[in-house]
Parts: sequence; C-alpha cells; structure tokens
Amino acid sequence: MSTAVFIADPSEELVTADALAGIREECRLELIEGRLLRKPYRGFQDGALCATLCFVVGTWVKERQLGKVVASSGFVVGSDPDTVLSPAVGFVSCEWLNRSVCGEDYFDGPPDLAIEVVSYGERAAEYVGKSRRWLRAGAKLVWVFDIDDRSLTVHHSLDDVRILTGDAALDGGELLPGFRYPLAELFVGLEPK
Repeated sequence: MSTAVFIADPSEELVTADALAGIREECRLELIEGRLLRKPYRGFQDGALCATLCFVVGTWVKERQLGKVVASSGFVVGSDPDTVLSPAVGFVSCEWLNRSVCGEDYFDGPPDLAIEVVSYGERAAEYVGKSRRWLRAGAKLVWVFDIDDRSLTVHHSLDDVRILTGDAALDGGELLPGFRYPLAELFVGLEPK
C-alpha cells in the first residue's frame, strides 16, 4: 500500500480550509500549507487501535468532564496558506473549548492531545513532522502509536520526545491527571504489519 502523497502541483492554486470541507474523495485528506495531502484509509488493525484509544481516553475524559474526545476530525492549525490536520484521536479540554471556535467543519486550533496511529504502508518517521506541526500550533501532547514496533512515541515538546515499549504505561500527565493505561494492553490482538 502506498504512503501519503501530495496531490496538488506546486504551480496550482492553493486550497483553503473552506474549500477542503467541500472536497469528497475516497481517501483521507489533510491540508498542508494550502496543498492537499491524500492518505489511504486505515487498515483494519489500525482502525481497531484507533477505536480502542478513542474509547479508553474518551471514557476517562467523559467521566471527569474534562472536555471532548473526537476521532478523525479536522483542526485548523495554520492560515494563509491554510493547514488542516486530522489526528486519529484528539482531546480538547473544556478550557480550550471555551476559548476557541468550533466551526461546522473544523476546530480552530489544535487539540490539547493529538493521538496518531501509524497506518499500513506508513513509517513512524513520517509522523515526526506532523507531531512538530501539532506542537508548534499549541498542542500540549502528541502520542504516536506504531503497531509494528509495539511502541508509543510521546512528544511533550519539540525537545522532549520519549519512546515507550513493553511494560510502559500511557500517562496523561498534567493534561489528563491520574490517567494511566498499560501500553501492552492496547496492542493485544494486533499483529505487526
């Protein structure tokens, strides 16, 4: 399966976030500085991990009324030219929900926590740039899961990046106080690609 590819020629007119909202294609789309990025649909295992993460984090957030958890939603993280990114799962705190604008199509600003899952045909290294974009836009935390390596790369800041494996646990830190979940449990039943 192919990796993400740009579909706009550099000489073509740049696409805006509003225009992106009207595009219907048979793939996942993001917008990087006005240029469309086409990504293949997630594989079954990737989707299963996304659903588990949405449930685990979403349940924690809902029970404590900390904000909203969304799946595959668009976040405008740059303008002129526009950048719209979509994490596999995103958490937006009540504080951020009250200060930002949630449009009909996209949230204006980054999630507090962006959770990415390396999809079939992709490499974890492809998410380094995206993680940095999330952080530069104001995300407080980025998690990148890799089923092949059974690992989680945690981006606390541009300079604080850690890789967790084995018996390590997800830790919500100050963003999700008290949240801990065994990393290995997330990968149960998922086979490396």
